[in-house]
Amino acid sequence: MSSSNPTLRDIHEYILVFSKEKFQLEGRNKENTISKEEFLEYTKSVWEFPAESAKKVGHPAPFSIELPYRCIQLYTYKGDVVLDPFCGVGSSGLAAIKTDRHFIGLDITQEYVDKANIRISEKLNQIRLDSYIS
Repeated sequence: MSSSNPTLRDIHEYILVFSKEKFQLEGRNKENTISKEEFLEYTKSVWEFPAESAKKVGHPAPFSIELPYRCIQLYTYKGDVVLDPFCGVGSSGLAAIKTDRHFIGLDITQEYVDKANIRISEKLNQIRLDSYIS
């Protein structure tokens, strides 16, 4: 805490979107699920939402479901497949379910795969119960 060593603390995450050519996702006959309000909010250069509790989900570096939710809404259509090669405890899977997408998640740590399966199963059971209540 001195002018002699003013190091910056990197307290945010970056999302980099790369495209070989002009980025345009084919999908003339596919259903968009993003609202106008979401689109306007999600295309801003800075996103703010609460962090996920590491203790709550049992992972040392979890991210909020809001992060993959926004990316899925911006870059996929209803029914598309979302691939998360480092799925951890399944936040992307939960966001995919929330947005009516299919999900493939991979992780090298069996403990996290088990936790992801539990979280996703609980969400799917909740959806099934909600459909009976409606």
